[in-house]
Amino acid sequence: MKKILVTMLFISIFISLSGCLQQTAKLNFDFAPTNPTTYDEIQFIAIYPNAKNLISAWLWDFGDGNTSTEQNPKHQYSKDGNYTVTLKAWKNDGSVEIISKKIIISTSPNNTPETPRLAFNSGVDRRPNLFYLFKVNSTDPDGDKISYLIDWGDGNSTGWTPHLFESGENAGFDHSWAKPGNYTIKAKAKDARGAESNWSEPVHIEIKSKKEAPDFTIKTIDGNNFTLSDYRGKIVILDFSSVSCVFCKSQLYEFKNISNKYGGEVVVISIFVQSFDPHADTVENVTKIREEIDADWLFALDTSETNVTEKFMETKLKTHEFFYIRLPKLFIINKEGFISFSSGGFIEEEKIAAELDKLI
Repeated sequence: MKKILVTMLFISIFISLSGCLQQTAKLNFDFAPTNPTTYDEIQFIAIYPNAKNLISAWLWDFGDGNTSTEQNPKHQYSKDGNYTVTLKAWKNDGSVEIISKKIIISTSPNNTPETPRLAFNSGVDRRPNLFYLFKVNSTDPDGDKISYLIDWGDGNSTGWTPHLFESGENAGFDHSWAKPGNYTIKAKAKDARGAESNWSEPVHIEIKSKKEAPDFTIKTIDGNNFTLSDYRGKIVILDFSSVSCVFCKSQLYEFKNISNKYGGEVVVISIFVQSFDPHADTVENVTKIREEIDADWLFALDTSETNVTEKFMETKLKTHEFFYIRLPKLFIINKEGFISFSSGGFIEEEKIAAELDKLI
């Protein structure tokens, strides 16, 4: 009997203490980082014992005109200053608890990225209208993401890249030069907050005189061999593509119009680069694309055995770093077998036609 009474007493005390804890529970909140700046996304954490069962709604007022009804929201201030953050919590019994705290937002110091470093394959016999690979790398002292600008020395540049690279991440770019000559290439870095680095140390390359386009033999998806040199006396368009490339399919429709317009005067072959996406670029998928477009020109699949792609563009540095090839790539080869024009990315039918008309 005594044991039962003692047990009941402990239970009674526990219930009483639990009730006291609930009654004396106070709303609180915390945030990180503790010394936030205008560049920080601040994590706010609501603190309330057994909140899941006791709190029915939350309302944060960040003091800058913005609010949130999440329990643990994130918020970023656009201006520095002193703000009062207020948190309201509605309890299941209808009562409301409120707490306010001051938060000081400072202007974040913004250090400029380090001067970028350019790397490329030296000792390469570079020719006009072929694509060559360059690597650029910079580190931002604040860890900000980075955009790059590369001046190719021929009046063209990348412009500031819309994609932001991680600090210290290698970024790969390729470019082709239309004319022989000596070119000076340099790069700049800009962090996500707009701080720009100095120009990199310039690198100098020589584009040598024109020579015939690299010859190759590749098997079409119909099982026939295509050898480029067999088409001397005709204009040839080489299209490097991929099934998974967003712009490549649109480019194929442009070629359909070109094929219809020029007929037998121009030979078109679309070469799908298997190394771009080995799972998507298969004979079966390439055949489906051709049938969907109702294409009447040649289609082929470039594999590790044929390696046609690497005859027309670099895909690796000597350090064996691989960069995703930017597709589509187009090469126009004149009747004498020289590359007269090349382009990276989607190109409209009218521009292709303008280049072809120069050769016909």
